[in-house]
Amino acid sequence: MPSPTPLSPLPRALTALTALAGVVIVHAVAALAACSPPGETLARVGQDPAPLLGGTEADAPALRALHAGDLVTVVRSARPSLAWRGSLAGQPLSAEGELVEVQRSPADGAGYLFRAALDGEVRAPAAAYVCRRIGGGPDCPARLRRVDAGDGGTLAFVPCFGASCPIALVRGRKLSVLTVDGLTDARVGTLNGQRVAFVDALVTSGPQSARGALHVLRVGDTLERALLINTLEKDIAGPRHHLIEGRLEIAPDRIRYVGVERFIDDVHKAELSARPLEQSYRLATPARAPSAGR
Repeated sequence: MPSPTPLSPLPRALTALTALAGVVIVHAVAALAACSPPGETLARVGQDPAPLLGGTEADAPALRALHAGDLVTVVRSARPSLAWRGSLAGQPLSAEGELVEVQRSPADGAGYLFRAALDGEVRAPAAAYVCRRIGGGPDCPARLRRVDAGDGGTLAFVPCFGASCPIALVRGRKLSVLTVDGLTDARVGTLNGQRVAFVDALVTSGPQSARGALHVLRVGDTLERALLINTLEKDIAGPRHHLIEGRLEIAPDRIRYVGVERFIDDVHKAELSARPLEQSYRLATPARAPSAGR
């Protein structure tokens, strides 16, 4: 019986290389898993605005608007079909289709959203992981809201009415954190061709004093402050009241604020003065870092 022909050096080398490649792939996958933070699967809102309803009836009120990128947990299918007519921010809206119960966070409670407003699922960093990294309190995981920031990033924040509320951009295990006083909500969008976060804030000092603002943050590898737009001021502590009220119009190429500033004599219940306010804001192109050797 002829003896087996021994492998030539080339096949032996190829066999060794194949085995080595398998080991490298296994280690690469393990390393990738180690770099990814603990996560959970959430549904992404794709419609903007998407009315979040307070009930399952055809005339249920719209509680608020959700925006493209908002991440929610789908709790259950609430109605297989519903034709809804209502309004949101004074604008008439209508929708029809399956209604699902959703939560932005457990503390937000449930609301109802048309399934057609959802745009698939994404993997987001787990609430407990983010809260531990930003130094959130024990109630942070139940209150954390997350937004898909694009390019594998997630915006995460807890609404609060105090000072120094953290908002974080999470990319893998890398976090970029800023603080915003009185942070109430945040959403992602585009302004002047740049990815940004629109962050609403309201700071109150009792019933007689309040300040509202929109913070615009650049969303890149990190979070960067870009614009601060004051939207509300109320000071009615003394006999001379000062009020600034208005509305924002956000377009792809600019933000426009239209409002009025008033001074009121509270003793005589008379308006002392009023002047219209109209301001436009644009986002400048960020300066490039100088190249090496220049």
